[in-house]
Amino acid sequence: MSDSQQDLASLISRISQLEERQNVSAKYMVGLKRQFDSLTQEFNTRPELQQIESFKSEISALQQHLQQLPTLSNGLDTEIKDAPAEPEKLDDAEVVRRFTERVEQQLRQEALEKMVIASSEQLAEVEVETDTAEAEEAVEQITRVFSDQEFKTERAMWLVNRIYAAEEDTQEIPVTAEEFWQWFNEGKRDFTGINLAGIDLAGKNLEYAGLNLSQANLTSAKLNQAKFCAVNFSGAKLKGAELYEANLQEANLSNANLECTNLCKANLFKTKLEKANLKKAKLEGANLRQAVLIEVNLSQADLRRAALSSANLEGANLEGVNLQQAVYNEKTVFPKDFDLIKAGAYLIAAGSSLLKANLTGANLNEVNLSGANLQEANLNSTQLRSADLSQATLSRASLTKANLNGAKLLQVHLNSANLSEANLSSANLTAANLSSANLTAANLSSANLAAANLSSANLSSANLQKTNLAAADLSFANLINTKFDKRTNLSGAILTDVNLAGIDLQGINMVRANFSRANLCGTWLTSSNLRGANLSSADLRGANLSYAYLEGANMKGANLSGVILTEAKLSGAIMPDGTTHE
Repeated sequence: MSDSQQDLASLISRISQLEERQNVSAKYMVGLKRQFDSLTQEFNTRPELQQIESFKSEISALQQHLQQLPTLSNGLDTEIKDAPAEPEKLDDAEVVRRFTERVEQQLRQEALEKMVIASSEQLAEVEVETDTAEAEEAVEQITRVFSDQEFKTERAMWLVNRIYAAEEDTQEIPVTAEEFWQWFNEGKRDFTGINLAGIDLAGKNLEYAGLNLSQANLTSAKLNQAKFCAVNFSGAKLKGAELYEANLQEANLSNANLECTNLCKANLFKTKLEKANLKKAKLEGANLRQAVLIEVNLSQADLRRAALSSANLEGANLEGVNLQQAVYNEKTVFPKDFDLIKAGAYLIAAGSSLLKANLTGANLNEVNLSGANLQEANLNSTQLRSADLSQATLSRASLTKANLNGAKLLQVHLNSANLSEANLSSANLTAANLSSANLTAANLSSANLAAANLSSANLSSANLQKTNLAAADLSFANLINTKFDKRTNLSGAILTDVNLAGIDLQGINMVRANFSRANLCGTWLTSSNLRGANLSSADLRGANLSYAYLEGANMKGANLSGVILTEAKLSGAIMPDGTTHE
């Protein structure tokens, strides 16, 4: 093909494209014209025109009426002509309101007309300036027939997209977790105003790092079980964030927005929450001891079983708050006239009456409940570490899996209480009453149970390693699978009628202990100190007493069949037949 033929073909192709583009443009212009005609028609038939005609008629009638008055017609004529048209019996405010509405409607009308004209001008500019390649792209994008409805929809969507685009331009794009950690690891600590909306920092450790997240956007962030001790969150946006079991001890959350935030079981000990918004927040089981909650908004918040000891809630908004089973002490400050009895909160103080109280899972660490009445109370899984419950009454109370580590329980009444799987390690239970108590699988290691009453108690699978049971009454107690070690002290203990068959009691101090009628069949008593012990009528068949110290022990009536007494010290011991061993 010659060059002239190629040029001719190219020219024909371009003419075709321009014709097609012109057709599309014509269709678009038809749509514009229809829209413009519709708007013009609406403008020409607007209700204001009818109102104006009505006003003219009323004013004309009024003028005729005034002209009939001989003395005032001349003076009023001029005033009527200059006065603005207003309907009869309308006050000034109504006239102004109607006038303002007409002005605003007319302005909107003019804006629409300008928008249509601007669209037409933009299309005209495209026709003049667009080259062939751009024309092809334009033809591909807009080649379709525009009906009246399609045109209106297209314009509406364009306006909506512009609105969203304008809003997005004013908002900072959220920082990803990867970007945040990169900056953090590079040593950055001041993140004031940063946008971390939706970030996942669950389980991360950021405590005591000098971190500043004031005014930060942490909306809907995932922060469960994260550590934020002493972090500055003042003025931060945490609406809808997840902070379940997060550690916020001594953090600054003053003026923060925590609306609808999940803070269940969070540690907020000594946390600053002054003027924070906690509306509808979930704080069930949270630790708010010594927290600053002055003028905080807790309306409709859930604080069931929360710890509020020594917290300051002066001026707080507690409208609709749920404080059922929450605990407070005499140092807790509440708003004036707040009804604590109606709220269902419990006063935790020495001598408090908490009969049948439900304190399940409550945080009562280090509290003073000495002399308190907790009969039949529910304290399952309750935290009572280092608490003082001396002389308190807990008869028939339920303390399954309760944590009483290091608690002070001198002369406490725990008869018939359920302490299965409870942690009583290092607790002081001197002279405590635990008769018929259920201590199955309880941890009593290093506990002091001197002179305690454990008669008929169930200690099966309990841990009694390094436990002091000197002079304790364990008569008829269930000691199956109980764990002892050489540091367990059973000196002077009463173990009558107990079942210790097969138990390892090697090397234990059992001086003057009473094992009368006890089942010690197959028990390991090697090197044990049983000086002066009472083993009368005990079943010692197959027991191993080699190297045991049995000086002065009473074994009258005991069954020693198959017993191993290798190198045992029997000086002065009373043998089964009543004779004294030399």
